[in-house]
Amino acid sequence: MMKNHQSSALWLAWALALVMAFCFAVPAAMAADQQDQESAQTENTLEPEALEALYTMSSYLRTLPAFEVTSNFYLDEVLVSGQKILVSGQSALKVKVPNKLYSKVSVDEKERNFAMYFDGQNFTLYGETHNFYATVSAPGTLKDLAEKTFVEKGIELPLQDLFLWGTQASDQDAVTSALIIGNAVLGGKACTHYAYRQEGVDWQLWIQKGERSLPLQVVITTTSDDSQPQYAARLNWDLEPDVDDALFTFTPPKGAHPINFLPLAKKN
Repeated sequence: MMKNHQSSALWLAWALALVMAFCFAVPAAMAADQQDQESAQTENTLEPEALEALYTMSSYLRTLPAFEVTSNFYLDEVLVSGQKILVSGQSALKVKVPNKLYSKVSVDEKERNFAMYFDGQNFTLYGETHNFYATVSAPGTLKDLAEKTFVEKGIELPLQDLFLWGTQASDQDAVTSALIIGNAVLGGKACTHYAYRQEGVDWQLWIQKGERSLPLQVVITTTSDDSQPQYAARLNWDLEPDVDDALFTFTPPKGAHPINFLPLAKKN
């Protein structure tokens, strides 16, 4: 899943420092109360409301019969020297429940474009840059596909964690910290900012308020890497997309080269 770049205690301390800088003084009683709140939050990092927000969001997403999500994203690529390079890109995802998916990702600086197709029978990963594609038989639902491609091929479907949370397929116990950061407005939509932590990963979600519990922004930090690279994306949702079933079936372009998926190496 995803991640938060700072603990809530540090965030609150930073906010308090700003207040002091602008107001020149903070009453001793207020500072003591703030310290008590930070200590309590450090001791109890699994806030029930933050965990419930994940269940509510995922449950709502699983009620959608079809949707389209587009995003502009930014991610860190780490050079051999350890230097981080920020690259940007665009992604599009169309889904028709229970068994159709199309996704396209373009990375700007690297001129790296690839697409995924699933028509309920076959899953194809197509690399547009070099005109290669690999197809595997995968009859079943999107949930079946997510499990098959990840377990057998090591391929994770776009945003799949958001849809698995709250189901038997999610690892709920992996979350070690869940915090409410505060209220925000993204693209004119009121939302709540949450921060979560699990081993090797910090992640943040901005979830829309109201009946449409949609994730509007996501930030993921890989803490298991010393350089802690990040991925950030602003999500735009269309809940009534124009869906043509032909979109989900891959037709090889002229000159495209078929290749095979390599099996995952078995861990010792």
